[in-house]
Amino acid sequence: MSCLPPSSAVIYRVTVSNFAGTLSMSASTLSETVDRPSLSPKISHFKKFLLLLLKYFNEEEEQMFYKVDQTTLPSEVDCAGLPSTPCIVVCGNSTLAAENFMLSVDQTIVNGHIRIFSDALLLMFGSYYCMNISYPAAQASTLEFLQRCLFKINTDKGSKVERNATKKQLAVSPKGLTLITKIADYEWRE
Repeated sequence: MSCLPPSSAVIYRVTVSNFAGTLSMSASTLSETVDRPSLSPKISHFKKFLLLLLKYFNEEEEQMFYKVDQTTLPSEVDCAGLPSTPCIVVCGNSTLAAENFMLSVDQTIVNGHIRIFSDALLLMFGSYYCMNISYPAAQASTLEFLQRCLFKINTDKGSKVERNATKKQLAVSPKGLTLITKIADYEWRE
């Protein structure tokens, strides 16, 4: 978490303390989900935060993280199963326990040897911007939140979410805006 902004620690605390009910879990269930004793103590809080954020926005972890066996080499990954948008390939059964990652863009492994989760996330996020790729609708709220609150990119401008002809395009999703407001209120009170 060292290369991520300090605000991520505050956002993580707010998410855990205030949104257990919103996530349809009791505080103890949420705590067990986030702090599994069987996992290595090296697990970054940011992995936990990101999984909570996906859960808060009702977005599937599988849309952002493609899991493969821990010993899988980049050349052995089934690229046909990968999404066309940037995603993190997790080497292991759990995103929380994984120690190796790969980056996939357009169903191709572009970096097969990433050791640090935050590096994988930054590379994935950078891929969206460098290649001018719109966020997929299945991850839109989470990626938009990360863009605006953590990375402070275009906080007051439009959206990188794929346009949907049947729905009105909003600058920020209502659920994302609510979360941003609650975090701002929490920071203001402390």
